[in-house]
Amino acid sequence: MKIEPPFARRFYASPIPNFDKFDPCRGVEGYCTAIRKFLMPDSSPASFSFAEFEIVSRTYCKGSVFSRVRKLSEEKLDKLSSTPLMVDDFFPPTSNAGQVRAGRFNAEGERKLYLADHPFIALKECGIKPGDYFLFSYFTFSKDTHFTYAAHDGSRFSQLLSSLFATKDERFYEVIRRVYNDYCNYETHHGIAYDSVKVQRNQQDATWGTIDSVTNLAMTEDKFPAARLHAGWLARCDEQYRPCYEQMLLPTAKKKRQLLSVPYFGNESMFLSAHRNVMKKIQQIRKKNEILIQREDYEDIHATPFKLLTQQGYR
Repeated sequence: MKIEPPFARRFYASPIPNFDKFDPCRGVEGYCTAIRKFLMPDSSPASFSFAEFEIVSRTYCKGSVFSRVRKLSEEKLDKLSSTPLMVDDFFPPTSNAGQVRAGRFNAEGERKLYLADHPFIALKECGIKPGDYFLFSYFTFSKDTHFTYAAHDGSRFSQLLSSLFATKDERFYEVIRRVYNDYCNYETHHGIAYDSVKVQRNQQDATWGTIDSVTNLAMTEDKFPAARLHAGWLARCDEQYRPCYEQMLLPTAKKKRQLLSVPYFGNESMFLSAHRNVMKKIQQIRKKNEILIQREDYEDIHATPFKLLTQQGYR
């Protein structure tokens, strides 16, 4: 991962709105208007306003490894006895496969690929609890990718965005989505990077140890081809918040959508051998990725992103 130099900044005189608790009296439109006013305080219905602001662009090199978790419903779990898992099961569901719930950066029915830099983060962000069944997976990037990031210690507008994106009040989700689309969503980028709201950096966990990264990614649907499933598992969360694997799923070269299943029960020796090989390969990929970063062997963005917004800013 590489953090690019920030875009140009300006000074903002308006106070940063508070996003701890959603105010129904202000509403979604009120918050969106306040954020636009913060960026362009002199904007009026009769004016053409221009503003520039600092935001970070993060580059994740080809081969970067991220974790993903999908909680399984009882209905889906029951179907697994007769229907094998496919590659698509590890991606967000399509409209034909099931309803996509609204999330921090996606509206209801909108597909976004949520990834985490650490497996523990992926479990926590998905709300996994002991006894839950879920799909755990590692994804790798097939090309150099770029994600916007609002730094909490950046410009005042970056601080505003960071504060909004970090809110724990889900009533702000519609505000987050609209603000992201207007100020952070660019054709040059694959989505947005943001910090976990459920885990603190360097948090200690009895099972997982020190959590040294709290980065999440939300990738837009048209950029999904850059993410490839490297390996997946059907697992259950135990009382120590560890995944108890019941099945490993590996992509096959000949059949791109199908997966090779390696069950655990009754096949422990083969499963453990396959599991070790996968984890060894992931470590090799990560080491290679570190070398690429040190050599600065990756593709940069050579253009300054910009946006044209309507006068009201929101439709």
